Amino acid sequence: MNGLAPEDVVVELLLGHPGPPHSHTTLLRRPLLVQDRTDNGAWLYVLDLTPELCGRIEYRFRVDPYHELLTHPFEMGMTIWL
Repeated sequence: MNGLAPEDVVVELLLGHPGPPHSHTTLLRRPLLVQDRTDNGAWLYVLDLTPELCGRIEYRFRVDPYHELLTHPFEMGMTIWL
C-alpha cells in the first residue's frame, strides 16, 4: 500500500446483480477486515460471507482512503476499484 497503514484505507466488497456496462446494482456492501500480514509484508484482508442472493452475482471490490476528518469516502477522488 505504498507506506499506508491498514487504518488509512477502507476495503469493501460490493455485491449485486450485473447489468449493462456501468450500471451495477449494489445489493450488499460489506467492509473487509485486516487479518494478518503476509510473508512479503502485504496486508491480508478477509470477509466471511454467505450471500443470500440467487442467480448471477457480480462481486466488486473498492479501496477508499480513510481519515476521521474526511466528510465522504469519495472526497479525495482516490477510489480504486478491483
